[in-house]
Formats: sequence, C-alpha cells, structure tokens
Amino acid sequence: MTALRVPWSIAPRTALLPMLLWIGSLALSGHEASTALMTLERSGSGLRGRFEIPIRDMDALLGLDANDDGTLTWGELRAREADWTAYLASRIQIQTPSGPRPAVLGSLEIGRRLDEPVGVQSLSFPPTVEAGDLRLEYRVLSDFDALHRCLTHLGSPAQTVILNREGPYLSIPTDEARGPADGGRMIHQGLHHIWTGYDHLLFLMALILPAVLQRSPAGWVPAARARTVFLEVLRVVTAFTVAHSITLLLATLGWVRLPSRWVESVIAASIAVAAVLMLFPGRPPSAETLVTVPGWRRNRAWLIAFGFGLIHGFGFASILSELELPAHRLLRPLLEFNLGVELGQLAVVAAVLPMALMLRRSPCYRNWILPGGVLVTLAIAMGWLAERTLDLQFMPF
Repeated sequence: MTALRVPWSIAPRTALLPMLLWIGSLALSGHEASTALMTLERSGSGLRGRFEIPIRDMDALLGLDANDDGTLTWGELRAREADWTAYLASRIQIQTPSGPRPAVLGSLEIGRRLDEPVGVQSLSFPPTVEAGDLRLEYRVLSDFDALHRCLTHLGSPAQTVILNREGPYLSIPTDEARGPADGGRMIHQGLHHIWTGYDHLLFLMALILPAVLQRSPAGWVPAARARTVFLEVLRVVTAFTVAHSITLLLATLGWVRLPSRWVESVIAASIAVAAVLMLFPGRPPSAETLVTVPGWRRNRAWLIAFGFGLIHGFGFASILSELELPAHRLLRPLLEFNLGVELGQLAVVAAVLPMALMLRRSPCYRNWILPGGVLVTLAIAMGWLAERTLDLQFMPF
C-alpha cells in the first residue's frame, strides 16, 4: 500500500497558523493576578461583611491619580471615593426574583495586605423579602482584568469560595451550616491558573517544542514514533506537576516561605534557561547509540521540568495561601487545584502536540518554528527577569 503524503503546501501551512497564534498568545501577560477579599455573614435575611481590593487595580480602572505624577495621595482617593463606591456597588449584587440588589458600602479606608495598600470598606445587603437561598453576583474588574479574583469567606467557621470572571456566582444558603456550594471550583481555579499563567506555559513550551525532534550527528531530525513523543511529553508534564505539588504543599502549610519577588524572578530565569538548553542541546549521541538513546531530551527533559517545577510551585502557592485554610481542610483543595493544573497542561499538550507532530518532517519546523519559538521565549523571559529583579515595568505585557 502506498503511503499517503500530504504536501507541505497544504497540511503544515494549515497547522502553522494556529501554532504561531498559540505561541504569540503566551506573550499576553505575566503571572501577576489581582486579588480582592470579601468576608460575609448572615444578618437576618440579609448579609453584612467587609470588602478590600488593591488600590493599584482601582487606580488602573478609574484613573485615580489626578495629576498623573505616579503618586496616589489620600486627597486624590477621597476626591474619587464616590466613583469608587458606585462602581463596586454596581458590580457586587444579590440577585433576587424582583431584580438585583446592589451592595451598600461604607466609608473608604486604607489598609495593607501582603505588603500592598488596599481599599477597605464595610459591605452589607439589606434584608430581602424573598425566602430561601441568596445568589451573590461578583463582576468587579470582569471586563478589565481577566485574572482578577475575589476570595470570599462566608459564615463562621468560614467557608472559602473563589469568584472570578468565569465563575461570578455564589449561592448562599439560608442554613449557614450547609456552607456554600463550591461545585469543584478549585479544579476550575487550577485550570484557570495554568491557562493564564503564561510564564508557566512558556516554560513548558520550551521543554515541549523540541519533543517532536531528536538530535543526531547530522543535526535535528524528526522523531520516528509519535507514541514515543507522547509518552515523553506526558513524562515531562507529570514531572512538572509532581515537583510543583511538593513545594505548593510546603508553602501553603507555611513550612517554607520565600519572597515572592525572588520566586517570580527565578521562574523567569527558569524559562530563559530552558530556552537556552533548547538552542544548545549538548552533544548529540553517536550513530551507534542513536537507536537506543534517541536524544538528550529522553534523559534530561523531565529532570529539568522537575527541578524548575519545585520553584514554580511557590508561584502556584499564592492562591492557596490566600485562602487561609486550616491544615485539616487543606488536602481536598490542594488535590483539586493540582488536578486542574494537570488537566490544563494536558489540554494544552493535546492542542499543540498533534500540530507539532504534523510539522516535524518539514524543514520549516526545524529551521524556523523551533529556533524562532525558542528565541521569542528567551526574549520574553529575559524581559520578565529584568522587570522582576530590578523592580521595573517596561514590558508591554
């Protein structure tokens, strides 16, 4: 039977566009997430509590710095307090059969959380005439910052739920003992965290991009078997997940704490190192061992993923640390979050790897896509590294 050959002019070019779009999409943002905090408790048939949000986020949205001198004063905040409060009230509401009921917010005060200034206000919802459960809708920054989330502590003892653009609703039961329905939100948060954690995805891309090739004495050649490539990539992704799970647990329990600026800088450096290793993969195997040892990546890629995954775990830890869960309630959220991260990684692999396998025999992949993708990754990583180590802000994303 004659093997069916698809011309380069049709198949690889068709697959090339989505691959390049995916690589480009990774450059949209760094790994900074905006986090608000809301605490709520039942007050008769209404709710009352407290809300705080980073001032930098509201400044970016409302333009609070009136003279645009880079310094936000208390006077400038007070001058726009009405706009601040009106915006939040319109975006934090209780949905009832008779229509939405906006939150009632108190006077604006300044506090600090995680070494960052935050705006703090009391928050309440008047008693409703409708009986039964309440449904809270949270839309703060939903059309401005896709990474924004609100950690919502409800009741006593507190049940914690994360609200964001993809999951803006919270059902608040009449009986607090039941607790809010989380509906597997931590799995969703793991998915959301990896899909919007572009630095983590860039790191994985730097390891996975050459997976469809192997090093030979003559240079890069296409990998012979797709099954071997899939198994190797699965090994890399799993090693990364196991490693970050270890440090995620240690950091969330508070046993190991590292400065966030240092962690984010090392994450950027890990992306640069992984990219350099792709450009300079080391000495190729000899012709005699090429069949049994298909390339340096078969021995080292998963080790690189594991080693740097230990550092990336501290970056993942921020979301679980902010939940402030006691140790006896930590296991399930941790497992669900890790499951979401692993599923997110595998979804990306499932979308990208088949295209790479289709393109691996074309000179375009070896001569342009591989080195080009690695160079773009290296440039972005070096920009992030400079920003995070020198406390600068010059990258356009």
